[in-house]
Amino acid sequence: MQLQGTYSDGSQHKVWKAFAEGKVKFFARVLLQRKILTADLLSARHWQGPATCPLCDQEPETACHLCLQCYFAREVWFLIGNWMGWGAGFLSTVATDIQDWWNQTLQPLKGKEKRSAAAVLMYATWNLWKERNRRIFESKALRADQVFELIKQDILLRRRVCATPLIREDLHPLSAAPFSCFYYYVSSSFHQTVIVRNL
Repeated sequence: MQLQGTYSDGSQHKVWKAFAEGKVKFFARVLLQRKILTADLLSARHWQGPATCPLCDQEPETACHLCLQCYFAREVWFLIGNWMGWGAGFLSTVATDIQDWWNQTLQPLKGKEKRSAAAVLMYATWNLWKERNRRIFESKALRADQVFELIKQDILLRRRVCATPLIREDLHPLSAAPFSCFYYYVSSSFHQTVIVRNL
């Protein structure tokens, strides 16, 4: 039985099987259900407050903008892609739906590689959300490279304890092809191709 107002999707099992801690999985589930309280949803509840994204202060805040479309978020994703060895070719189309981005990014992957990639996506969006809240509630702001370092710390701490998620050196050589859809969705104004050398 499906209750009114709930959201069920076949991709939810990818959340629970990801190599991430519980609070991050819970956030990802709420994000994929399009229920995190960004300005667009708050305004629908008659909340009076700023409607613009606190990360870029330019566009209306939605979950998709905050996590994928915002230039600040794209800079963070660029750093993650370089670190993970996912390739760095950027196209000019941007995601319009969180669920589609999630599914199409993970769809080509299998097993531990999929569970690891899901974890990286979760830790990235989780830290973008925390940066958003930091700016609103603490009046503090980090640079994109500092947020990226927090994401790395979360992932590496989890690896130290559980040996997962898998990262670049575990998956090398990893073709960038499975992640082409990832860059398809998180890119917007980057009209260039950057060659990343293997370290």
